[in-house]
Amino acid sequence: MQASQSQIWTKAWREIRGNPISRIALWTMVTFFGIALLSFFWSPHDPHRIDLVGAKLLPPAFLEGGSAEYLLGTDASGRDLLSRLMHGARLSLVLGFVPVCMSLLIGVPFGLLAGYMGGRVDEILMRVNDVLLAFPSILLALIVVAVLGQGVVNLMIAVGIAHAPSFARVVRGAVLSQVKQEYVQAAVSLGAERPRIVWRHILPNITNSLIVIFTIDFASALLEAAGLSFLGLGVVPPTAEWGSMLADGKNYFFDGWWMILFPGICIFLVVISLNVLGDSLRDALDPRASKKG
Repeated sequence: MQASQSQIWTKAWREIRGNPISRIALWTMVTFFGIALLSFFWSPHDPHRIDLVGAKLLPPAFLEGGSAEYLLGTDASGRDLLSRLMHGARLSLVLGFVPVCMSLLIGVPFGLLAGYMGGRVDEILMRVNDVLLAFPSILLALIVVAVLGQGVVNLMIAVGIAHAPSFARVVRGAVLSQVKQEYVQAAVSLGAERPRIVWRHILPNITNSLIVIFTIDFASALLEAAGLSFLGLGVVPPTAEWGSMLADGKNYFFDGWWMILFPGICIFLVVISLNVLGDSLRDALDPRASKKG
């Protein structure tokens, strides 16, 4: 007998609450989302204000030569690094979240159709999916960006398309395991139409798997978006985004190392936190996961 959704999420919360590393990861993500929301209303300085005379390459305030006015220092254009990190959190999180939502919308119907229909439909759809999976997602995203051009919207489309095949593969596998269940066979014997069986019966029962892959792919999408921006194929300057901030700082590795360090730490913390949360959710939501003693 399958557990109710409330029981499943209670188990997931207990899994996270009972694991100190998962708790840290959760609070890290809450902090970054809070910073992103705060940036809509307040930041120490205008993130785009340039001061080449009095504030160029100032070190963080805790180092010699730093200023309390610029707690994390400034970049080569005299822009406040803390303000840019705050505004960059907003865009970077969006560049991770929105593409994965797009992947979900593309990959889930694809996987549902292949898994439930089976036969030649499954064979054709999965061969197409296998071709796309043969390309590393970052390479596939590079190809899409090269076709569509540079920009935030095109970047999100590129990353979204790149991650859709993985959703399709996971959903197809989950559907294949569900079609043999008694509740699906009962719906078929009662004469329920295929669309109803898929959307009203199968899809709700694979939601847990989708949540897990969504969390993990969120981290991958954010990392890939930052990588494309670092290569100059994503966010257009002077927009604040962590990947583009790394690109700005790569030419000042010795004179302005803080320009690389702080955006890199932000990306690292968000990605590792999402992966830890994804692992915790997988342990809690996957009924096949072994119980911890």
